[in-house]
Amino acid sequence: MRRAFLIVALLAPSTAMAEGRKMTVDDVVRIAVASHPRLAAARSRAEGAHRMQTSAGARMLPSIVVTEEYQHWDSPFAIAFAVPGAPPGSSPAITARDQNTNTLAVAASQPIVGLFRRAEDYKSEARSAEAADAQVRTAEAATREAIEVEYLRMFQAGAMEQIAQSSESELGEQIAVTAAQVKAGTLNDVDLLRVKVAQANARQQAIMAHVDLTASRAALLSVIDVPPNDASIEFVEPTSLLGAPAPINADREGDAALTARPEMAQARLAADAADHRARARLYGLFPEVSVEGAYTRIDGQAFAPKNAAFVGVKAEWPIWEWGASFRAGQAAAALADAARADVETQRRQVLLEVTTRESQLEARSSAIGLAEQTIASAAEAYRVTDARLRAGAATVTDLLDAQAALAQARLNLTRAIYERAVARVQLQRALGKD
Repeated sequence: MRRAFLIVALLAPSTAMAEGRKMTVDDVVRIAVASHPRLAAARSRAEGAHRMQTSAGARMLPSIVVTEEYQHWDSPFAIAFAVPGAPPGSSPAITARDQNTNTLAVAASQPIVGLFRRAEDYKSEARSAEAADAQVRTAEAATREAIEVEYLRMFQAGAMEQIAQSSESELGEQIAVTAAQVKAGTLNDVDLLRVKVAQANARQQAIMAHVDLTASRAALLSVIDVPPNDASIEFVEPTSLLGAPAPINADREGDAALTARPEMAQARLAADAADHRARARLYGLFPEVSVEGAYTRIDGQAFAPKNAAFVGVKAEWPIWEWGASFRAGQAAAALADAARADVETQRRQVLLEVTTRESQLEARSSAIGLAEQTIASAAEAYRVTDARLRAGAATVTDLLDAQAALAQARLNLTRAIYERAVARVQLQRALGKD
């Protein structure tokens, strides 16, 4: 059923959108991974790499070449034999070549020494193909991380918009209370204006949060090839991402990440491919020895056998080409050294990311506990200040300060919850886990 849903989403989006539907973060990730052009390009490159591997393997097999050449000469070629005492022009002539000739040749060649170079080329292409597969997995993981983070940002913006609207509503009630107190003479017009300014600021915060929500929603719709302004899709809150993460052992998980991360596999395979390529260039300095066989059929020439065949051994060795092959081997060896250095660079990067992401997750988790304590205190302070203002024992400044502190505490808690979820997603990515 889920696969059928995805097919409808990809092939008939207009019908599905007309009816409206709900989508989870997993649905968005699944559709994007299956259809995004960036990933399609990565898969096509990987397929091309596998085709190159097949091509390199085929070069180790015997090659068979068939050629046929037809020639039309200006005239036949005849050889006249002089006969002593014969009148001029009466000597017999033999046609050595007709005016039309045809040559058919079928040749087969099997490299012997060259198999060493071709085998290394094949291994290099095989490792390159595996590296391309790892690159596809890397692109899929990066896409998944980006979508999950954007999904969380969208709901974070929505939550902050609600908080701002709640603050605006509370301040609207205070405007009514303050206006009544102004009429009663206990407060002045300046106090009323200050409350209205605070309400306008809260409204501005809600507008900015709504802009962020709209931008994130448009980005998610664009990822799944839906018009950014489409309003028929309802995104479901990512409760699975907002849950409290399980504790991890950074040292143990960091070592596991070195195996799980597709970037590490890609770097190692690229280094292996470079090593095999360097060995292939080394073997290319050896003589090329091949076993050959051929069959020829020649029509139209009297002094050439009509049918002929041979088998033999052919050796080629370019002993002087100004060091071109030797320098190419040195260049391949240098590139192999660079690829191995890239593996070490990637290893350090993975370990750094695991440690950094784990630290960020711990900090965000701690911030949630602190924000929960703060919001309780801020809510009580606002309640008491509101009561004191109504009793004439507090000022509007006190109330606005308390309300601002409460709104900030709500924002801090919401931000901490979603930032923890983002940190969790990023840590999972750093560990090489879905």
